[in-house]
Amino acid sequence: MRRRRSVVFGERRKETSWAHQIASAAILTSPLLVYGAHPASLLANPAVDVIRSIPSVWDETRVLPASRIGELALFARRRGTTWFVAAMNGPAARTVNVDLAFLGKGPYRAVVVKDKADDPAAVELETRSLSAQDTLEIAMRPAGGFVARLGGSGPTSERGAAAGGGARRGVSGGELTALAVVGECPPEIKARRSDGRPGQQT
Repeated sequence: MRRRRSVVFGERRKETSWAHQIASAAILTSPLLVYGAHPASLLANPAVDVIRSIPSVWDETRVLPASRIGELALFARRRGTTWFVAAMNGPAARTVNVDLAFLGKGPYRAVVVKDKADDPAAVELETRSLSAQDTLEIAMRPAGGFVARLGGSGPTSERGAAAGGGARRGVSGGELTALAVVGECPPEIKARRSDGRPGQQT
């Protein structure tokens, strides 16, 4: 049975950081992403642009070598020409180095959402240019995490290009959720049921 996945920012996140919770939206597979926060809080979050862009349907997923059961989940996932690198850290602080060779050719504009060292209820953002020759180094607090969104004009990957992988048209469940939260969901999308058939306006 499919279940929805909630991303929480209030007290229910317990010891995990904001970056950890945002990363969970990119790592845990769910047909419907639910953000358990007041819309005003989401709009005020420094990472709102990255949150809104996380899809719920992926063209390619790679579990990266640093992943360890019970310690670290580190994924690279692609939708169209955009890659997301996300980590959910376990109980020990750690620094990870991610080899970006999977990106293929061309520069990518990276937006990185990472832990704020002294405050789990905050994130730090940085923007940089990265390529397949680079390594992404990220420090995480206990129960922390990070998300990096890498977009650019470069190819998706050798495997993705060979398979003809590309951006899918339409709006996924996760994108629908984000659009509805900020009040920008078009009426024709609101009126469409999950099975693709027209629904009733509310």
